[in-house]
Amino acid sequence: MNRIICLIISLLILFELDCEVVGVPDYNYSVFPLEGWVFQPYENTDSLSWLSNDNSIAMSVTAYTGSTYDDIDYMFNNLSLEYNGSGNFVHFNYLNFQGAIGEILFDIGGKKFKGWVIFLNGEEFDYHLNAFTLEENFDNAFNEIQSVLDSFSYGEKGPLNPGPISSFLEESPQRQFKTFTVDFFNQKISVLASDYDLTSSQSLIEREADIMQNYSLDPSNFYNAWKRYYQIIFRDNY
Repeated sequence: MNRIICLIISLLILFELDCEVVGVPDYNYSVFPLEGWVFQPYENTDSLSWLSNDNSIAMSVTAYTGSTYDDIDYMFNNLSLEYNGSGNFVHFNYLNFQGAIGEILFDIGGKKFKGWVIFLNGEEFDYHLNAFTLEENFDNAFNEIQSVLDSFSYGEKGPLNPGPISSFLEESPQRQFKTFTVDFFNQKISVLASDYDLTSSQSLIEREADIMQNYSLDPSNFYNAWKRYYQIIFRDNY
């Protein structure tokens, strides 16, 4: 029921939102950073980054031409060397991209950082996404790190499909679709979905609700944070 209510409200407000999505047409992707995050100065659009409003979390996207890396394992091994860190990664698929995702630990200037990294290997472009914070702040920043990485969107299909984090969470060898009956304004509607899809969507709703609570004492940013909340849910539910 929570998912249905969120979807209805999303539909009602979708067409009146002044979208804050950052599009990068040179590399055919977009990112929807959290409200108050600051876009950092850049020289080329192949590498862009953002900082949280309190400077505690950093997020970046680096894009490459699709011929740069032959496969996801080579891409992962090559780019992981830049961190001089450690982490466990698993393969997944995102909109026909070969992907690898996982947590990573590394040092910068003697300080320990922890975050999530996503590698996407495609035909037209390859992408390297990361979001991280100080290791001792990782648990507090976990939702924000996942949310901003999940806001990555590729091409025309991206805005109407779950993000890379949600795509990873929904993937399972046991994923089986079945028919659910939903009571929608006194009408019975049949919906084809899997338990994994529903669990992933509910986790996303709770994740984004926790984030929105951080803006409850910030009137200047709360309204836009509220709009982003429903846009993220609409995308996942579409």
